[in-house]
This record gives sequence, C-alpha cells and structure tokens, in this order.
Amino acid sequence: MRIFPRNHLHPFLVGLLLLATSALAQPINPRGNLRLLGGVGLSYYDGDLRSGRFSQFRFRPNLSLGLSYRLSDYLSLRGEVGAYRLAGSDVGGKNPQRNLSFRTDNPEGFLALSANLLPYSDLPTYNAYAFSGLGLTRLNPKAAMNGRYYSLPRLQTEGVAYARTVPMLPLGVGVMRALTEQLSVGLEIRYTYVFSDYLDDVSTVYPQPNAIDSFAAIFSDRSPELGLPPNAPGVQRGNPGNRDSHYFIQARVEYALNGSRKAARRKMLRCPKL
Repeated sequence: MRIFPRNHLHPFLVGLLLLATSALAQPINPRGNLRLLGGVGLSYYDGDLRSGRFSQFRFRPNLSLGLSYRLSDYLSLRGEVGAYRLAGSDVGGKNPQRNLSFRTDNPEGFLALSANLLPYSDLPTYNAYAFSGLGLTRLNPKAAMNGRYYSLPRLQTEGVAYARTVPMLPLGVGVMRALTEQLSVGLEIRYTYVFSDYLDDVSTVYPQPNAIDSFAAIFSDRSPELGLPPNAPGVQRGNPGNRDSHYFIQARVEYALNGSRKAARRKMLRCPKL
C-alpha cells in the first residue's frame, strides 16, 4: 500500500528538502544572549600632572568584569565593574618646578550601549564594535613622602573638600575574534572622561596658609623640596578648565552563558508537540 502515489512522491521530497533548508538557513534570534565579559590591560592618565604626551608613558594596570545582554542583532547592553591604577608626575612635564606627583587606585562601574559592525546572527569570525555609557568612579589620589603614601583628599591640599565619588563617561572601540561558538577574545581601547578635575588632586590655585594645616601644606606646595621659594596664595596650581581623563587598552574575553549556535539550531528544529 502506497501512502503517496508515485507521481506525487517526487514533489513531496523536494518540498521537504526545501523546508529543511529554509529552517537551517534561518538566522539565530540574537535576543537574550547573555555573555560573561572580562578584561585586563594598561591604564594611561591624562591631566595636570601628565608628562609630555609622548615623552613618558606611565602605564599602570587595570582589570574589569561584567555581563552583556543582547538586545538586537546589532545592539547589546553592557555592565561592568573594575579597578584601575593611574600615576602622574611633574618630572619630565611642563612644570617641573611645581614638583607634584600622585598615584591612585580607583574602583569603577558603568552601564553602556554597545553596537557591533556585523550582525550577531551571522556569527562572523571577526567583529568590530563601539560603545558609550555612563558610570561612577571613586577618587583616591595619594602622594609619597619618605617611602609612604598619604591620602590627598583628606589633606585638602587646595583648601577644598571635593567630591570623591564622581560620574564618568566611557567611550571605546574594539574588535573580537570568535574562537568557538561560545568563546571570543579581542582587543579594546577606551577613553574615559571624568566629571572632576581632582583625579590627580590638582585643579585650581595654591590656598591661603590658614586654609590648611602645616602637614597638608607640605603636600600642597612641594617646590621648596627643590630649593625653590614657596608659591604665593592664589598662584595657579592647576588648570580647572581641563577636566581629567584616562585611557585603557585591554585584552578582552567573552563567554556565552546561555548556549551555543548548535543548541540554538537544535531548539529551532525541534518538532512541536502534538
């Protein structure tokens, strides 16, 4: 007994083949893709205590950890927390007679929208992206004396109790290479604008002597350590019109937490229950 007549069997097989091909070619739905992010790299400070832009590169380490959630074929929401170190000095800079220096270890966190160049559903081997967001960072500038580091915000070296938890604006670009269906590695460059001029504890003018105590005055004006006379109150110490910022270069890794391409295709091709 034949279920289908011989003359109808060939069109049926062709239709079945076309249906299977269409299902296999159907793009992966990118929504809901959750990925674990990690990065480690170098930080570069840009502010009042920066040496000549290309004369001395005072790179310091940074690291970050986060998650991204795929919103569409091109967009994802990204959240990260991390920590970074920055350092700067007047040595080799435009104002060596000022003789100021700092080091800071800062935590940060931000949310950003990331846009990739190629559609996620195509799962290209290489993909470029750009991102921008908004976050918070905590300022912890310190200066060294006799081998020991002292917290500068507490000393109020300019007679100002400035905010230490401040907004920041991260902007970046990167490229990723897929090693497997779930694991990717890449390189990212990020510029971060900080909404404060006290990342390095230097911003305005030398304070009045009665505005700070004698110990703070040592860190406020370090010109006498070079045999120079103290700076008079009101003399420019920094540039308040130029907010501080920093750069990251990171090696990146991403890992998909909720399945691979094969798993997604198996789910799409699963027969419905009758």
